[in-house]
Amino acid sequence: DSFELARAAGAQVENSLTEQALVVGEFPAAFLAEVGAGLGRGQAWFEEHFNPQRVEPPAGASNQAGGGAATEGAGEAGAGSPSGTGAGTGTGTGTGEGAARKRASTEPPATETDAAPDAAQAAESASSYPLNGRLARVVLLGRDVEIFGRVVEHCAPLGRYLPQGWADSARRTHGFYWWSPTPLSVARQGERGDIDIAGHAYHQWGHLLANLAGDDGRLLPPWYDEGLAGLMEFRCHEQNRVFCRGRAPTRPASGTSAARSGAGYDRADLRGGRWRQALVGLLNKNAVGRFDKLAALEFGELTEIDTAAAMGLLAWIESRGPGALAAFHGVLRRGAPPAPGRVDPDGHARGILYDEAFGVAAGMVRQEADLAWRAWILKQ
Repeated sequence: DSFELARAAGAQVENSLTEQALVVGEFPAAFLAEVGAGLGRGQAWFEEHFNPQRVEPPAGASNQAGGGAATEGAGEAGAGSPSGTGAGTGTGTGTGEGAARKRASTEPPATETDAAPDAAQAAESASSYPLNGRLARVVLLGRDVEIFGRVVEHCAPLGRYLPQGWADSARRTHGFYWWSPTPLSVARQGERGDIDIAGHAYHQWGHLLANLAGDDGRLLPPWYDEGLAGLMEFRCHEQNRVFCRGRAPTRPASGTSAARSGAGYDRADLRGGRWRQALVGLLNKNAVGRFDKLAALEFGELTEIDTAAAMGLLAWIESRGPGALAAFHGVLRRGAPPAPGRVDPDGHARGILYDEAFGVAAGMVRQEADLAWRAWILKQ
């Protein structure tokens, strides 16, 4: 209950309802409506490329070992890890009305029951994959860290499979999300600008949809999950204000140590939607390592360079046709290690899995695909 959550936290909120999500937050209704419209753009992009009912296998790709588009699993997924911070002070504001319905703060206090008829109508009309009629909750909080802390406390008993100490960890972040039992995304603005909190919502939207697609209780590889969330944010507002962060990496995540230390990329390019230009510069400086190294990284070892490389690789797969990303995703789902693992420690088995994934998506083994996506990016 999003409104109960807001009341428990002592937050004064507006809301906007779309077919995909109830957006609630400490922001003007017009801004929430604009965020809701962005979520709709992202969901439309995701459905175009991932819905197994709408996409065809990519032409010319192999279909070894039964590879193909993912189907919705019957299992329940674990909760998402607390999301990254995406530090910065963006200057953009969201002021458009958008197409979403909204409730003004001058009306009587809203409750989830009040919203139920509209929410039910939206759910009935929403065949959007992978929500499939479920209404996600997207909560945007302001600058008060104490309100965010109370939201964490309210949510902690509700999430399934949350690890011990989750609440303490979540309080130190700018947001968190989970996709079971009800898709939920919570982000706080902190010292950031309006464009950053919108970007945070879009980034976590990518995590929610990716993890719902074919959900069988196992988790997606970190590089893939972060790269897809980055692409989602870009599709929503053509910027990338958020890059999730784990603990400090203990070893260079990609490229050579010398190349990474001298990469000298401009974070403004990554954050301002010019990630392709930044990636071209990084590739020319040999600061992006080979795919096998990227695929072996745990979440805490990923850097912004790794996420940018993942975005480039996935954008290349997208360019192979509407069914390519769905086919790739389906193979990763079937070959995922048991939860809570995200990276198969067996490098040989991991290589076989990715050979199959690139085979169904692009008709190549992983080494060929690693060369092909780089050449494609350099020509963009």
